[in-house]
Amino acid sequence: MAILATLAALILPAPPVPVLPPTLEPPSHYKLKHKRHRKPAPPMHTALASYYSDHGTGACGVGDVQSGYRFASLILRCGQRIRICHARCVTAVMSDHGPYVGGRTFDLNVALRDATGCSDLCWVRWRTL
Repeated sequence: MAILATLAALILPAPPVPVLPPTLEPPSHYKLKHKRHRKPAPPMHTALASYYSDHGTGACGVGDVQSGYRFASLILRCGQRIRICHARCVTAVMSDHGPYVGGRTFDLNVALRDATGCSDLCWVRWRTL
């Protein structure tokens, strides 16, 4: 049996070696300047939020604090935009100072409360934009 295998190896030609296609790599001097790398989003924070239904001008000098998605905060500056999430996520603008109740970070206006799906008092996730 071993003799037959040896004779077959001598008589039959060897199978051809496969030729691999060239790899499609950019030249070494090519710089990938055109690709934009997106920065990862900052981490989300967790905070306790309540809502308020006052009308009038907020402490930041913005018009009616009940128009649009607005909130009050003691830790952020006037005009700061945040992404705030509970059941849904929306972008809101800080327009007033408060809340003045211990343990709460945000007072949401009625439109923002309804857009995020909060009840009267809820835990929200947020990050600055």
